[in-house]
Amino acid sequence: MRNSAPLAPIPDLVIGLGEVGEPLRQLLRAEGHDLNRPTPYAGPIDTLHITFPYGPQFIEWVQRYQTAWAPQLTIIHSTVPIGTTRKIPEAVHSPINGRHGSLLESLRWIPKWVGGPRAKDAQRVLE
Repeated sequence: MRNSAPLAPIPDLVIGLGEVGEPLRQLLRAEGHDLNRPTPYAGPIDTLHITFPYGPQFIEWVQRYQTAWAPQLTIIHSTVPIGTTRKIPEAVHSPINGRHGSLLESLRWIPKWVGGPRAKDAQRVLE
């Protein structure tokens, strides 16, 4: 008999597992999702981490992921134009700062800046 209890939320899901996303996923011990490595997880999450590059459909894609996983908070780690984060509900911006090729080490010691109305919530997640 199948258990019909709702899934407990996982703490973090990183979308985009490239040069930025994979080290961030490792550091956070998070689930990961991108086109080459989709996650089998289908329940709600606490925090959605966006690490794919900005493009014309960036806001639409982020909102689709928010709909799919119903996060409490979305942290955009990608480089985006000013004003982008304001167009995405429950989102903050925390740009990546570090050395290419050793980003995992950089993420461990370079402070992460966070901007947006829920910056304090994001700081707790990133600590």
